[in-house]
Amino acid sequence: MIISVLYLLVRCLLGCLSVLSRGQVSRNAEPLVLRHENAVLRRHVPRVRYEPADGLPGDARDAAASHQRLIAHKRDYPSRRRPGRPSTAAAIRNS
Repeated sequence: MIISVLYLLVRCLLGCLSVLSRGQVSRNAEPLVLRHENAVLRRHVPRVRYEPADGLPGDARDAAASHQRLIAHKRDYPSRRRPGRPSTAAAIRNS
């Protein structure tokens, strides 16, 4: 047990040191390589079909669906205010 914890600690420290010792060029190149890899995979793999088991649990799915309905209702419902500049107050108009 102690050996495995010690191993993980040494591994983490060595990983941090390797990241710090890398040059700026390699740090900038890594995201580019990952983007290219993703682009290649998108070309070769058809669209992923998710199963219901891959999604959210029932309660979270219900909460997400109700949130989506709320947002859709807010965007669908016309505002009660008229568009354009608000009218001038009567006291200002009369003076």
